[in-house]
Amino acid sequence: MRLFLMNIEISDIDLLTDDKDGRSRCVLYTENQIDLAFSTILEARIFVSRAGKSFPCEVYRPRPNGPLDPQHLHMRADREFCLNETIAVGDVITVM
Repeated sequence: MRLFLMNIEISDIDLLTDDKDGRSRCVLYTENQIDLAFSTILEARIFVSRAGKSFPCEVYRPRPNGPLDPQHLHMRADREFCLNETIAVGDVITVM
């Protein structure tokens, strides 16, 4: 089993509407290169530096970033984890 680990410093966040299953969704922007192939959905656990919290989520890239798009990935998690209150610009998140 290969361990996947990615650290991302968040430069901006867009909160999206909940998905059809009621999970919170957001887009996380970063200046860092993202090492996740498009069309990949990764069942992950995320650790948020400033909040000191960890929770399960899905991290995914629904399409490749275009040449003018900033580096970004999408994330969704159960509403109970309060993405809008847990993650902030400047946080470093660790995707495990």
